[in-house]
Amino acid sequence: MLRFSRLYPIHFATLLATASLATAYHARYGAWPIDPLNDLRHFILNVLFLQRVGLDAGYSFNGPASSLSIEAVMYLLFFVACRAGRYRVASPVLAMLGVVPAHRLSSPVMTVPLEMARGLGGFFVGCLLHDYVLDHPRRERLALVLIPVAAAALYKLGQFDIYLHAWCLFGWIVVLVSTLAPLRRLMSARPLTRLGDISLGVYLVHIPLQIALLLAFRAQGLMPPVTSGWFLAAYTAAIIGIAAVVHYTLERPMQRAIRTHFTPASAR
Repeated sequence: MLRFSRLYPIHFATLLATASLATAYHARYGAWPIDPLNDLRHFILNVLFLQRVGLDAGYSFNGPASSLSIEAVMYLLFFVACRAGRYRVASPVLAMLGVVPAHRLSSPVMTVPLEMARGLGGFFVGCLLHDYVLDHPRRERLALVLIPVAAAALYKLGQFDIYLHAWCLFGWIVVLVSTLAPLRRLMSARPLTRLGDISLGVYLVHIPLQIALLLAFRAQGLMPPVTSGWFLAAYTAAIIGIAAVVHYTLERPMQRAIRTHFTPASAR
């Protein structure tokens, strides 16, 4: 429920914004602006957080939000494993179910869809990192050496895989931040933590903003100057500004309301 209260309010708000703007664009120009599958079926899948779990025909409405449906499955698996008292067994198994298909897409044995495999690998490799490496100083120092060595060995053996190497990179960064106190203090600086607070908004508002810009520019017979440095700077500033407004006027109030009504006080 804590994760639902964090993810769902802004997901639903940006879904409505995207649907409205995309429909206006389609009515005016006869084509969908970005993601093409904007019908009632896919709208319902988006509402139910099921937009990329195998029931869809592709990306729809606010495309980046599709990863949230994968996240929701990971949270459910995590909860079930913990509730059943099988987390220590389940986490390495689920991690491998992600790592193997992501690395060997043509494997006849592993049939986990790629995006679900990415979710399993990313989430449960992170769980293993947390459980067996972080807060263990000797293991952290060892991991700082072994993770890049493993990544280099995979590359040297011709086993380069974007997902495996991304997990190595981000895992190494997490261990590095945990190990080095000055870097940990830097990453805890107020501007960066504030950016972290609004990061979900940054992730979800950029598609509605792009459609709004397309509507505004095309109404003047123009196209957005996407190769211009000043335009990119203004666009980035607008995304951060909108995300901050949405965070403080929608995200946080809705989080408080949901948690007040649906979670015990000790869990808020």
